[in-house]
Parts: sequence; C-alpha cells; structure tokens
Amino acid sequence: MPYNPSLHTITNKSLGVAQGNPTDARSYFYDEANFVYRPYNSTAEVLSYLNTPKSRTGHFSIIVGTKEYWFKEGAADGDLAEKGGGEVVFTNDIFI
Repeated sequence: MPYNPSLHTITNKSLGVAQGNPTDARSYFYDEANFVYRPYNSTAEVLSYLNTPKSRTGHFSIIVGTKEYWFKEGAADGDLAEKGGGEVVFTNDIFI
C-alpha cells in the first residue's frame, strides 16, 4: 500500500518536537496491520511506498535497514541515494 498522508497527523506549521519521535511519517514504513512504524526492508519498498513526486519531495531521511537514504537530486527512482553518514543505531526500539 502506498504512502497515505491522511493516516498521520497533518500540519502545515513547523513542529517543536518534545519527544524522541520522527516528525516525518515518510522516514519509516507504516505497517497498518500492526499500527507501527518500522525501517523499510529495501529500497524497492521505499520506491513502491513513496510512489508519487509529492511524497518524495523535501529533504527527509529514509531509514532502510540500518542505512539512511534520501531523494538527493529530485523525485525520480534514480534520485534515491544513501546519505553516507554511517549506520543508524537502534536502542530499545528507540531510534537515535
């Protein structure tokens, strides 16, 4: 199932984060069956979930396994690139 913004909190304002949660619902895959966010399993899953230019626009991190990706130069499939800053560390189901 592709990304659906209406399943998440929608705002057009800047956010002041008070907890250690991601502010962009596109950074993780939303598993509707289990009501949880999880890292994407593969870049193919990213491309099928974020399947429109609108859902790919903006410089937001995308977590695939333990690697961090983003749409670097645009919104095409070929623009999905690894950030190259190392691996993401997971501790007790909290993403840091």
